Amino acid sequence: MNSNIDRGFAKYSDLIDNSRFRERIRALEQNPNSAFAYLHRRSLMDVIKPCCWGTAVYVVGGNSRMKRLWAESGKRLDDYSDACGDFVCIPDENSPGYVGEEPMKLFLKTCEFTESDKDTVISFNWREDHTELCRYRLRHSGVALGKKDGITVMFHQVWGGGRFAVCSLEEFASTLRETTRRTLRHYFYQPQN
Repeated sequence: MNSNIDRGFAKYSDLIDNSRFRERIRALEQNPNSAFAYLHRRSLMDVIKPCCWGTAVYVVGGNSRMKRLWAESGKRLDDYSDACGDFVCIPDENSPGYVGEEPMKLFLKTCEFTESDKDTVISFNWREDHTELCRYRLRHSGVALGKKDGITVMFHQVWGGGRFAVCSLEEFASTLRETTRRTLRHYFYQPQN
């Protein structure tokens, strides 16, 4: 495992161990290759892999609920053709899947908006110029683990098909462009039990 990744898991080990989601987080830490798994192959060059939204849904135990919500919205679970990635691909209950932006918004509607940063889904948005809408949109998600030294820490998948990591919000923000950081906002949602 990458030493930077090891440092994040080690540095925030107490928060992970005190999380109600520790078993799934530790399982992903021990199985980092699940972040790179091919969930579905559309062609030789086009594969579906887990993403930040799918990982957050999995960690809080929401895979079944996510699939049910998407089906109840009138969408098929085997239709991966949306160019914007607004589909759900969750092969089983035991690992992260792919969840697009619109399905994730549906999932967050089933959660309670909260001020708590302990064992909650954290959702990020920021303004991204030169996109079709050019306004704030859901951009990233993770699981907030609480505070260490007064700073909120989260577990997340760095990008679609990217590695798992544990970092502070400041560490995450530092990976973004300066123009992005100026409009960065985050919100906490209490997932259903």
